[in-house]
Amino acid sequence: MKSILLTMEHVHIKDSASQHGLVKDLNLVIEKGEMVGLIGQSGSGKSLTSRSIMGLLAPNLEVSGTIRFQEKDLLTLSAKEHQGLLGHEIAMIFQDYRGSFTPFIKIGKQMIETIRTHRQVSKKVAKEISLQVLKEMGLDSERVFRSYSFQLSGGQVQRAAIAMALALKPSLLICDEVTTALDAKNGEKVLDYVDYLRKTTGCAVLMITHDLEEAYTRADRLYVMSDGEIVKEEFVSQGDRPRGYGLSGVRVSGQDLNQWDRSGGYGLSEAQAFVGQGDRPRDSYLTGIEKRDERSVPPSHLVIRNLTKSYSRNVHALDRFSLEIKDGECVGLVGESGSGKSTVAKILLGLEHYSEGTILFNGKPAVPKDPALLREYRKQVQMIFQDANSTLNPKLPIWKSLLEPLDNFKEVNPSFLKRESQTKKEMAETLLEMVGLDKRYVDSYPGELSGGQKQRVSIARALSLEPALLVCDEPTASLDMTTQIQILDLLKDVQRKTKMMILFISHDKWAVDYLCDRVVMMPGEESWGEGSDPLTQLEWSEISEKEHSF
Repeated sequence: MKSILLTMEHVHIKDSASQHGLVKDLNLVIEKGEMVGLIGQSGSGKSLTSRSIMGLLAPNLEVSGTIRFQEKDLLTLSAKEHQGLLGHEIAMIFQDYRGSFTPFIKIGKQMIETIRTHRQVSKKVAKEISLQVLKEMGLDSERVFRSYSFQLSGGQVQRAAIAMALALKPSLLICDEVTTALDAKNGEKVLDYVDYLRKTTGCAVLMITHDLEEAYTRADRLYVMSDGEIVKEEFVSQGDRPRGYGLSGVRVSGQDLNQWDRSGGYGLSEAQAFVGQGDRPRDSYLTGIEKRDERSVPPSHLVIRNLTKSYSRNVHALDRFSLEIKDGECVGLVGESGSGKSTVAKILLGLEHYSEGTILFNGKPAVPKDPALLREYRKQVQMIFQDANSTLNPKLPIWKSLLEPLDNFKEVNPSFLKRESQTKKEMAETLLEMVGLDKRYVDSYPGELSGGQKQRVSIARALSLEPALLVCDEPTASLDMTTQIQILDLLKDVQRKTKMMILFISHDKWAVDYLCDRVVMMPGEESWGEGSDPLTQLEWSEISEKEHSF
């Protein structure tokens, strides 16, 4: 029998103000060299569990019980003693990966400083280690080493964050939804390297995920969480399949979904039927939205022609990219990590400048320089970011973050809100309910929510202005399957009733197939549907070989 590395006994986490239990009587064991999967729906308590090990819970949360790591009770250590274990003994790859890097310091410098803090090596050796682990992540190691985090795509930053954690060679590596920002091919590369590190160094891994296939193909044992509790533990033998327990929101790729048990919410067999019929689930959001009077509102139209974004003579994020979206159309933009998808989104929002090309929105230049015209443009174009933490201010309660767009554009009167009769908190509650969140979260702070809950808040915030164009940058990547379906159907409802244009950026074939009218491959454009070009189908299989959810 292997020796035990980490034990969690009767761990409880609760909100100190409301005394609401978030994690309840949790018991968990991880042995040295073992990979343990912790799976469950968004909001089930997975990330809170990992943060309690790291000592990174929000100040308003209380934790009790025992968390023993190598015979040390982490809950009795001083902050300084606990901090001393992080990095070289316990390392974590966060779901909100951009927080791993300071945006105004180059990736390479941060990696060298981190490695030298925890390992007694020279600057030269630290650089060699950095370049090697970046290369193992499938990155252009020299370029990424010299780059700032904002110059890279979300997937590239995620892989760099993973590389930095792996370079420390910890005894316990906690992976919190580490592949959600990555396409299937790069996700497999990352998990392969984590496996390699585990087998060569004896490092134990706690893998937090809502992707059941990912868990059972990699983990030795699985713990299933639901509503803050461990509801099942199961060993996974070679070729075995976990039988599941209330896994209606846990994603299963390429398996028969009818076999899994369901405990409320949308069952996956129902979801399969919805996709096959092209219908919405029986719970329809935004019932208060009035269908737009097409006679009074001019049609919207986005045209991008020969768009080029260059960082240097030899480094092109985009090279003569073209795209067109018509009124009421949803277009999917797909490609591997680093192909330029997020760069297109940032340019449309005015967050990046482009080198060459033309962008027209309703026949006029997009992102105008005139302040008055720019204000009008920004009112009509909103974005759902891949990382919800880049949307929400950690110091503001959720209701204030939700209403910021409406406070900035007081002249906007969305059809699903009653600005004259509702209080601000009531409007925030309406926005939360639109995306399937309980209204009790209005007074919560982002640090108290799971990654999936924060993403739903950011989606509600983007929809609050009823924009003409909604740019969605991997908006469902961090969500379990039940929530993905709810969010996609929310977008369908909004688009159907408002004729809003949607640019949906994703590497998830199922999500694009379910929501979009056309798909654009990076680079170049291909229309995806009946009679698709074999080359396009081949590219899809490479981009998303394990993303077939149904």
